[in-house]
Amino acid sequence: MTVHITSITFSAAVAAMLLVGCTKGGGKDDTFTDLELASVGAEDIRSRAVIDGTKFPTDNGGIGLFLFSDEAATTPYEASGYSNVGYFYNATKAKWTAGSAIKAGEKPGYLYGYFPYREADTDVKAIPVSSSLNGDDMMYAARQASQITWQTASTTSITMSHALARVALKVIKGDYQGAAKLTEIIFSNEAGTQDGDKVKISPSGTLNAVDGSIAAARADTVLFTVPEADRQITAGGTLYECLIVPSAVDSTGQKVALTLTIDGERRSVSLSGDKGVAFISGVKSTVTITLCDAELSVSSVSITDWSDGSNTEADI
Repeated sequence: MTVHITSITFSAAVAAMLLVGCTKGGGKDDTFTDLELASVGAEDIRSRAVIDGTKFPTDNGGIGLFLFSDEAATTPYEASGYSNVGYFYNATKAKWTAGSAIKAGEKPGYLYGYFPYREADTDVKAIPVSSSLNGDDMMYAARQASQITWQTASTTSITMSHALARVALKVIKGDYQGAAKLTEIIFSNEAGTQDGDKVKISPSGTLNAVDGSIAAARADTVLFTVPEADRQITAGGTLYECLIVPSAVDSTGQKVALTLTIDGERRSVSLSGDKGVAFISGVKSTVTITLCDAELSVSSVSITDWSDGSNTEADI
């Protein structure tokens, strides 16, 4: 099975060219340019937080940008540096702008970023991430191929990638005769598995936006409590977007149990082998559960390229 990691691309455009009054040797003025990011608009969004497709939303929060003098992101750009500059969509300009913009000069710089912007996340190599139900779709812009200067800023682009694994879980009432209230969603190691076969998941970790790696302790269980407003399972099905922190890249050998608490009773199914899920950054697994009065079982589970938004249903 080939897994594709989907990326989301931004074009960076120049808004204005600012000539600074100090001079260098030979009498040449230093030239700096305000960096502004152009956006193509909002579409292909499956839910309020999870982003599908290659077009970035304009109304889903800000982007945090960092500019360094070196590709290892150890030396700040210029004396002041640019650490976690918040860029937000400006409808008037139809661009992403900052109140105090990054200024690119003659000296080359390396641009990194993440989404969604949070003021406290000032360490580009340790951005907090967490597993969540219908939560934030964390993304990062690792080191770009081109450096940033005032001359190249207008043609610079950065590429965003999904940091978390995603399980799109659809639960259908089927012939189940109960009230069909779902209160918990639990992913855990399947009973009886050896330590080496255990699923690599975690409730939380830190993202290194320079290379996309995640530091997280391996956990045996991730539990989501379903909010009251989302608990009712309908005949047509209720969709739950589970975003999960992967603690390692491992596409095989993961033996996972999915447990749903329905009307106070826990029901478990196996998500392993050809019916398995993959907790890998940027990969979406699609699982469809049909509630029945009989015991649960899984016929198949699909893993699709996050960008295409396709779904193949799995009967249970």
